[in-house]
Amino acid sequence: MSRHLKNYVATRAATRLVMDAAKSEKAKAGRVTMPKVFFVIGIIGFVLLATATFLCGRIPHMIGIAAGFAILALPDLALIIAYFNQRIYYTDEMFVHKNFWGIKRLYRYEDITGIRIDGDVNLFLGKRKVRIYDRAVGKKEFVRCAAYMIKVSRWCREKRTIYSTAT
Repeated sequence: MSRHLKNYVATRAATRLVMDAAKSEKAKAGRVTMPKVFFVIGIIGFVLLATATFLCGRIPHMIGIAAGFAILALPDLALIIAYFNQRIYYTDEMFVHKNFWGIKRLYRYEDITGIRIDGDVNLFLGKRKVRIYDRAVGKKEFVRCAAYMIKVSRWCREKRTIYSTAT
């Protein structure tokens, strides 16, 4: 077997291991987040590559290698950002979307004007859009809850009845 084929097989096996670990994470009630394995791998990879960048950058003739390590650290940084960027907390009446910067936006299910599912889930809320990534933990539970609450709110509007979640 050629060296390139062995590298390809090893890379695919490692990717499958990470994705299987991400799928096996259990969803917590009322929460949509990215898998913790993304954060752990991102931190480990970023720290290792940032250390290599720093050590190589101190030696004058290894600046190019340091730049290469810095570029290789970018996907790990993207994993960390994706982990913190995907936070949704929901109840039967509303949901809160929290982004990377900590900005929280409260939405009601009645605000949802459309849902598009194509791997990722896109919730359209008037002019705003909330994206739930394909690998998010708790995505299916949230979409089921949102779809049900949208049906209930539309039925209540049509029948002009009062809906209470307390019953």
